[in-house]
Amino acid sequence: MQFLLVLTILHLCSWAQAGVFPSCQESRLRLMTPSYEVLQVIDDSLHLWEEYEMGNNSVCIKLERPYQKVLDKEEAENLLARSARWEEEEYDFPLVSPEEQEKLMAEMAQDIPLDPVWDGGIAVLLENDDSPDQGISESDILPNVTMFGNSTGSGNSRTVFPPDDRVEVSNTQNFPFNVVSFMSFKSGTDDYRCTAFIVAPHMALTSGHCVFNGETGFSKDAKIFPGQTENKIFQQLSSCRISTNTKNTECMEAGNSVCPEYDYGALFFSPQMAPSAKTYMPLVIDNPAAGTTVNTAGYPADVGGKIRRGQWRASGEVSITPDDSRVLYHRIDTTGGQSGSPIYLYTPSSNYRRVIAIQSASSTQYNIATRISDANKSLLIEWLEDTDPCN
Repeated sequence: MQFLLVLTILHLCSWAQAGVFPSCQESRLRLMTPSYEVLQVIDDSLHLWEEYEMGNNSVCIKLERPYQKVLDKEEAENLLARSARWEEEEYDFPLVSPEEQEKLMAEMAQDIPLDPVWDGGIAVLLENDDSPDQGISESDILPNVTMFGNSTGSGNSRTVFPPDDRVEVSNTQNFPFNVVSFMSFKSGTDDYRCTAFIVAPHMALTSGHCVFNGETGFSKDAKIFPGQTENKIFQQLSSCRISTNTKNTECMEAGNSVCPEYDYGALFFSPQMAPSAKTYMPLVIDNPAAGTTVNTAGYPADVGGKIRRGQWRASGEVSITPDDSRVLYHRIDTTGGQSGSPIYLYTPSSNYRRVIAIQSASSTQYNIATRISDANKSLLIEWLEDTDPCN
């Protein structure tokens, strides 16, 4: 299901000049299933709305947060214009001094950090009532990155579909690449890397297996480096808290190294470290059909047989339309380190992006991402509304 966007998505001439077009009356919408649901922090406030495709390139929008209302033409235009504003935001993160940057890059160059390896086992689907399970990141010292385990089940042959068409991002200070972040953390005595992306002033999303391990528990020393390149660190954010959901911890404690149905987690930051931006990437509940083009950006540890620390982007097709609303199967090229990367739909004509999933795992036929879904919506709302997560 591809997104039509802003004025294209609305074709607002189908709305009445005054008030709500009759087909958008709430009594009618209650009998329909939303085409999409959108979660987004706009102007420092969490917004949730439903979009109903009505045919003839028209759509009805029902706002659920911060208040409930079926929007008229002017209100809908205003909401979508504000939603797109995150593309123009400047993210004023705490800057890393040249001396600290040199130190951090030297530490990262000592060894090859990889994210936790998937062993190919997919968890049995359990109930949909996710609840939070969280840990505290204690230290503010960046660990020396070292090799994590081995690459069994995570090699190029399982995640890259020749030819490898990943492209290094040349300017990571432009949206959406300025919120996509290199992530470092410690689990037990080992050090890992993943990818995370910022969705609120106080919060970034990543894979659940990047914040929790069934044997060692919650990760420590979790930090993100927004927009890091191969040779430069611009900023760093140290988490005060990390969290995942109880289904993920239960599944991993049962011996699974990753559980794609529940493989999502969050990092939280203090208000003093928060970026200055007011509007962030939208998260969308959508189930794109097989053949739909999806995109990603993240931090693979290996591209072309070389160790990488910069950001790379790629696109690929949805492999199948799953019955399971929790997972997305796709053929975007990925390797270790890209767990936690956003999977998003992109509309080139408007340069607009909406995140629909979080990269999780791999197989010989496709890669697997954890979808933004009704099953995890409540917990995502709880995290996004917790604007003072460190207390």
